[in-house]
Amino acid sequence: MDVDLEISLDKLPIKRLEALEENGFERFPSDVGYDEKRVNLIRRIDFAWAVEREDPSKKQKSEGASAKEGTSTSQQQWPWQSLVENLQLAHQELSVIIDLINTVEANDAVTVAGMTRPKQLPNEHLSDLAVSTATKLQCFRNLGKYFKQSAKSLEEQIARES
Repeated sequence: MDVDLEISLDKLPIKRLEALEENGFERFPSDVGYDEKRVNLIRRIDFAWAVEREDPSKKQKSEGASAKEGTSTSQQQWPWQSLVENLQLAHQELSVIIDLINTVEANDAVTVAGMTRPKQLPNEHLSDLAVSTATKLQCFRNLGKYFKQSAKSLEEQIARES
């Protein structure tokens, strides 16, 4: 009988630790992929507060519209009304998303500003020094031209006064 026999000593799958915290808590990597995690985070965004913010004005409009409809024919509604309302809701949701993106970008900028730069290679360091030296040389040349003009105009002024 040629039967492949496998023996497993460990019934649990092997998982690598992602982190071991100070209190001894072990964190394992999540089984959820990066893309799925992003989609789940986007789904968690609650747009209800943005919609509720606009509800009182819509109630006033609908009360005014219902009073007008009572006086006019009962089924006269603008054919694009639902489209306009859906576009307004989409606009509100997009403004929430844009605010969220701006917040994330600001947080990323703060994070990047707090990061330390890696050590430069010698040639990178020399090129930075060369650029800095050239900039300072240009500033000194401009300063020299300014002093020459100032001295010349001061000499002319002294010559006129004497």
